[in-house]
Amino acid sequence: MTKSHKNIVHVKSKNPPIVELDSAAHAAYIRFSRDKVEKTLVVSVNHCLVTIDTDKSGDVVGVELLGVTEFGIETLVKKARIQLSQESMRSARYVPANTGLMAV
Repeated sequence: MTKSHKNIVHVKSKNPPIVELDSAAHAAYIRFSRDKVEKTLVVSVNHCLVTIDTDKSGDVVGVELLGVTEFGIETLVKKARIQLSQESMRSARYVPANTGLMAV
């Protein structure tokens, strides 16, 4: 995870992101890996709550957004203030959330 001068987190991922959606809860989780979460950073951005899960190396495992009403990857990424490659954006997959808990 690297940060630019405008507090935008740049996420590099080997795998396409998986967007887990829970529209009833107005929540989404953008998963980049299944690595164990070591730390969660809590950020309030644009009238929604954003948490960034990182592994022991500081790489982003996933980003959770609460209080969202639009679920397209472009909207979620912009709202969370993260930056992905265009290839990652194009290859994102969408799945329903398995439980009320978005992050594992």
